Amino acid sequence: MKKLGIYVHIPFCVRKCAYCDFLSFEGKADKQGPYIGALNREVDIITDKFRIEENDKYEISSIYFGGGTPTSIKESYICDLLCKLITKLRGTGNFAISENIEITLEANPGTLSYEKLVAYKNAGFNRLSIGLQSADNAELNFLSRIHTYEEFKENFLTAYEVGFRNINVDLMTGLPYQSEYNLNRTLDELFALQIRPQHISSYSLIIEKGTEFFDKFGERDEDGKYNGALGAYMPGEELERSMYYFVRNRLIKEGYIQYEISNFAYPGFESVHNSAYWSRQDYIGLGLGASSCINNVRIKNESDLDKYIENPRLIEESVKLESADMMEEFMFLGLRRLSGVSTYEFSTCFNKSMESVFDAPLKKLISEGLMYYDNGRYALTDMGIDYGNYCFSQFLMVR
Repeated sequence: MKKLGIYVHIPFCVRKCAYCDFLSFEGKADKQGPYIGALNREVDIITDKFRIEENDKYEISSIYFGGGTPTSIKESYICDLLCKLITKLRGTGNFAISENIEITLEANPGTLSYEKLVAYKNAGFNRLSIGLQSADNAELNFLSRIHTYEEFKENFLTAYEVGFRNINVDLMTGLPYQSEYNLNRTLDELFALQIRPQHISSYSLIIEKGTEFFDKFGERDEDGKYNGALGAYMPGEELERSMYYFVRNRLIKEGYIQYEISNFAYPGFESVHNSAYWSRQDYIGLGLGASSCINNVRIKNESDLDKYIENPRLIEESVKLESADMMEEFMFLGLRRLSGVSTYEFSTCFNKSMESVFDAPLKKLISEGLMYYDNGRYALTDMGIDYGNYCFSQFLMVR
């Protein structure tokens, strides 16, 4: 039975963060009800489609509500949608729900309450992903976050009180004006909590075009420096790498296992949903601009909010992946995992050896000290992680 993940996109926020380039909107209260109505129609359409067209059963291993900020809208919208989704999946006959299904809800501090958390828990959510980013209130304010560290702490402990036992916390490094001293204070605050998060995602800030931060800081030039008016206040590449290793070493010392470049977990709490992406499992994306990949066909939903509300299964893009595309993805997605990529799994998927396809880049990266081979697996070294984008690009095949 093939495993399948489901992603549900909720594109609404209380306020757009200064660094965010996701498909999301500030406010739009008048659109939230119609949007949820469209999502409910899309659930009907996609489950009925599988009832007709699919012969093999899928086991649903994860459901992930992301955004935007799903917890910024009425909890009844979210809870009722999850209940309908599970009911429809069970009713098709083509889906089995895993006994250990992971059902994640993204949340931002400042949008949670005891009553909301109880409702989410009762609806079936068993994992939260809370965007802390920093325990420094000045940094949070500069990022345009709507919350303080104190609000995060209250929300986090309340989530545990109502029964959530699998909680991820997001952290950001490489922030403007950030120092290792401030970063250490954030980790100190996090580990001083009575209950520790079971999972931590630590990402370096990437400044994207179209964001408020891009207007302020610009983009990196060939020397690795930001060229905007405030670019001098962004940490350089060396300090960014130092921050990455500072966080990594601290988390490992505290008992977390690093299983992906940016993700750390206590044993048994690795993200099922994200791990499915890195291993190229099939997934369905529901909602505005959401992507799906089923049987190596990649589909992207309509990205215009009004058009989506009118017709929730308008397809903006549909691409049949060729064998070369799949092999590329196998490598650069799989190499994000600390365990790397398996030569056995590659040969099973593609009926040819990894070395017969990628012999030159494998040898090159090993000779450069960026990759190593051990017991049937290729993985990045620490230096390879530092130059991850360069390493991944070596597996793009010339068409």
